[in-house]
Amino acid sequence: MMTRSGQGEMHVKPFDIMSEAEWGALLEEMVGETLMASMLTDDQGAMLLSRGERYPLCDRIRSDSSSLAAICSQTNRAMLAVVRSTLTPVVEECEAGMVRIVIPVVHDGQLVGQVTACGRVAMGSSVETFLVAQTLGMQEADVVDLASHIPAVTLGDAQVIAQRFHARLSGTGK
Repeated sequence: MMTRSGQGEMHVKPFDIMSEAEWGALLEEMVGETLMASMLTDDQGAMLLSRGERYPLCDRIRSDSSSLAAICSQTNRAMLAVVRSTLTPVVEECEAGMVRIVIPVVHDGQLVGQVTACGRVAMGSSVETFLVAQTLGMQEADVVDLASHIPAVTLGDAQVIAQRFHARLSGTGK
């Protein structure tokens, strides 16, 4: 539902652009292409909708408030700032060393949300097991074990996926 800003301007939300079912279908498609959990967030980064299962290490990180703040939230804020200023997709590694894709949802030149996918390790890279172990209060060997179950993806492949979804969301692709 559109809301008015303090200056009387209408503020478009992602569900003003597509229905929840349409966003859900898009997120399911993104899960299928990225093999990562995918989310729709608003323009402040608050989650509106999610699809897909997280890998056990991501699930563990996200279920702990201190690691969520130190790893996920920090990366989300930084990537949201880039997406807000460029209105283009960003593919980077999070603080834990896992790939995160952020695709802006833009309406009339304004950021109204983001579609994100995260959770795979970058090809040729590795999970920051020491940092994750310290943040979660776990033994590093246990983090290494959880990380061993995360499939790799090249940053180039992730960028291609991000560009394809960005083209669809901006109306320039199918």
